[in-house]
Amino acid sequence: MKKNSIFSLILALAAGLTLATACDTSSEVTESDSARDCLITSATMGTLKRQVHTINAAGRDTTYTYTVTGAAYNLTIDQVNNRIFNEDSLPTGTRTDKLVFASSSGISSTGTLAIKSLYSGKDTLYTYTDSTDFSVNREVSVYDTYGERKRTYTFDIRVHRQEADSTAWQQVAANPLSDVASFVKSRALTAGNTLYVFGQRADGKVQVVQTSVMAPDFDGSAANISATGFDVRSVTHFDGHFYALANGTLMHSANAAEGWQTATTHHTFSAIAGCTADSIYAISNAQMWASANGTDWVLSAIDTDAQLPAGNNVASATVASRINKPAQMLVMVGIEGGKANVWKHDIDSVGGFFTPWYNLPQTSELGAYACPVVQQHTLFGYDTNTVLAGLSAEGVVAPFYVSRDNGRTWRTDVLTHPTLTGATSLAVTTDASNYIWLICGGTGVVYKGRINRLGWE
Repeated sequence: MKKNSIFSLILALAAGLTLATACDTSSEVTESDSARDCLITSATMGTLKRQVHTINAAGRDTTYTYTVTGAAYNLTIDQVNNRIFNEDSLPTGTRTDKLVFASSSGISSTGTLAIKSLYSGKDTLYTYTDSTDFSVNREVSVYDTYGERKRTYTFDIRVHRQEADSTAWQQVAANPLSDVASFVKSRALTAGNTLYVFGQRADGKVQVVQTSVMAPDFDGSAANISATGFDVRSVTHFDGHFYALANGTLMHSANAAEGWQTATTHHTFSAIAGCTADSIYAISNAQMWASANGTDWVLSAIDTDAQLPAGNNVASATVASRINKPAQMLVMVGIEGGKANVWKHDIDSVGGFFTPWYNLPQTSELGAYACPVVQQHTLFGYDTNTVLAGLSAEGVVAPFYVSRDNGRTWRTDVLTHPTLTGATSLAVTTDASNYIWLICGGTGVVYKGRINRLGWE
């Protein structure tokens, strides 16, 4: 054998030994060895196109194209599992079938890049500034200097399939013979994973239907509540107990259906004004009272001369603060004499800070944004907003009136729901998974829905 041939063989063997430790990802090689020549160290997407379909003012389908800055959606590199992905998904409609990476810092690697062909299944040389289809997971490999060892990464470029602020609704029930269909007044609330619908029938009988929010069944039999004068619209859940008024007397129960007893208190109340994390509130003799246990009551301060609601047509919602996690707002709306009466109470449970109740006048300059007057109104907190729901005189479920300032102004263009007619009562509540539940008396129709982004993990 010639001297040159022997020398070449020695070099080849030496190179082979070096390569075996440079990019081998087996357990016999340390991480520092395997990471030396076959790594992707960073990746940044370039500018992408996003197509949005909508209907223009003339009622025609229209498509608009926008640009998306890919660099705003960081790519995470999982070196252990050889995965590269964006934790924050790209907006709905973003085109990833013609993806390019940033020209200056697109993909940094310690070797030569190749991508597995969608057609032949073989690796082909990859230039990251080329337009490439990443609408499906793609395998990109880093080859060492000699092309004999490689590390393969799976690229998962994620795009939202739902519009973030759209609301998706699904029908849960539609049985006109169900117990909830017989209700002419109703009130819904959730506790844990259980949904409760309290209702009064046309004959005056009071019942409660309870079902799991995970597997809802509204066709089961309802339990009767025997308390005389029981006001279903006053039911409130506080500190593990249900509270309600019966002819002005405060009642409480541990399980909603049975064991309703008169609370030990010297007060009679015209309305329950809601509850926060540490107190339940009720109105008595034109004064606001608060209790931490349903038995001992103290006056809750009011700093406005306006009168509190005099009757029992009152609804309230507890809303989390946008800027202070321990803080809550309790918003109350009373409707009487064809007018809405809005009150608010701000509380910081950690700092022990609270403001007196204050009135939010619904003055003429608010115009269409004043608090509406609807039948069987109910309030609920959703997405740090206060939402009012109710019925028209014709039994049509009114639009959701959303108050982003929690009591002052109300808009109907923020949160939508299906068109629902023929209702004799309306009960609305939310659950821990951010679903809104709509339960209609008269028809037995039940819907649940939520803003898409509130369901994303």
